[in-house]
Amino acid sequence: MTDALLLPLILLCLGLTGIGYFLRNTALAYAGGGAWVIFGLFSYAASTSQWDIYYSLFWLCLGIAIISFLQPAIFPTSQLEEDMLDAQDIAEDERFNKEAEAMDKKLNSLAKGTSRYRKDE
Repeated sequence: MTDALLLPLILLCLGLTGIGYFLRNTALAYAGGGAWVIFGLFSYAASTSQWDIYYSLFWLCLGIAIISFLQPAIFPTSQLEEDMLDAQDIAEDERFNKEAEAMDKKLNSLAKGTSRYRKDE
C-alpha cells in the first residue's frame, strides 16, 4: 500500500512546486507546500523505526514545505499581480486627488475674506 502511493505523491509534490516556481504563481507554490506536508505525514506514518528512509523523508518534506510556504519572500510577484497593484494605486491616487481638490475648494470658500489664505482663481 505504501509503495503504491509513494510515486504519485512524489510526482504531485514535485509537479505543483516546480510549476508554481516556474510560473511564479503563488497559489500553486502554496499548493505544492501543502502537498509536501501531506507527503511528509504519509512518510512519518509509514516509518517503522526512527531514522529509516521514511523518517528521513518526513524531515526533508517538512523543510521543503517551509520553503514553499515562505515563497512570497523568495521571489517577486508575477507581472499580473504587479499590474493589479498598479491599477489599485492609480485608483487610490485619483481618489486622493479628488478629495484634495474638494478640500481646497472648502478651504478657499472659508477663507474668502482673508488675503493670506486666498487662492486667486
